[in-house]
Amino acid sequence: PSLRPNMHTYTIVINAWAKSGESDAPEKAQHLLDKMERSDSAKPNISSYTSAIDCIAKSRRPNAARKADEMLSYVKEKYEQGERRIKPNTRAYNAVLNAWALSDSKNAAARCDEILEEMENLHAAGDNDVIPNTITYSTVMCAYARSREKRKGYRCLQVLNKMKELYKAGNEHVKPNVFGYTTVINACAKTRGHHDERNEALKIAYDTFVELERSPYGEPNFITFSVFMKAAHFLLPKSDMRNNLVELIFKKACESGEVEKSVLKQLRYSVPDDSYYNAIGKSKNEKLDIDDLPKQWTRNTRRL
Repeated sequence: PSLRPNMHTYTIVINAWAKSGESDAPEKAQHLLDKMERSDSAKPNISSYTSAIDCIAKSRRPNAARKADEMLSYVKEKYEQGERRIKPNTRAYNAVLNAWALSDSKNAAARCDEILEEMENLHAAGDNDVIPNTITYSTVMCAYARSREKRKGYRCLQVLNKMKELYKAGNEHVKPNVFGYTTVINACAKTRGHHDERNEALKIAYDTFVELERSPYGEPNFITFSVFMKAAHFLLPKSDMRNNLVELIFKKACESGEVEKSVLKQLRYSVPDDSYYNAIGKSKNEKLDIDDLPKQWTRNTRRL
């Protein structure tokens, strides 16, 4: 029997390169795609191209997002020319969105908006292979959180609100989750700029946290608590108000069993020595191991 590699074999190897972290992974993936395209028995399908796009995205090279976008354009063109096995789907579009979200391009968030709009239009026109889902919208929020866009907390909130509206209208593909809420708060924590913008970001961060506490979509986790503390630290001036808010967030983390190293690190960074001592029972100069804390504080993070 023939032991020649088939399409699935090549795609598995491309996917392995995507996960490898090797510096030359994109070239290895492209080499395999080229071999597949020349082959009579192992032509690439859309999964092959998606794995290659993912490989490009994870390289984090300066031109990775553009290269990923170009590969999707190439696939769309080939499909329109009659190569039906490579019809673009949600996973392929999401892989390109991820490439832009990971990039440092100043146009990354805007490009993600364009891709999202294209996906929404395709689905509205009846394309059931391209359905924007929770990953799609969450990736767009990540792009805004990492960007230098003004009012990025507000822009992330708009995306989250759209997800909630779609889900409540019956779209099961876009169920909001803790990650989405946390991304909104993180975007607020990274907001700089003038006084009004920072005040808006603080209000959005606070309201989003409170809403998550009461929502059916999950509960704040240690990342949520950590980024909310960071938001308080950067968006409020050094004051009793800031200290009190950070201490309140830490208390909630303790009650939820979500104290983890990142939460402790942010507490240490955000409050004065006496507040830290009152919260932990140790000074900032004393060594602190996570195992020294009450198990009730860390009960939901010990599984990590």
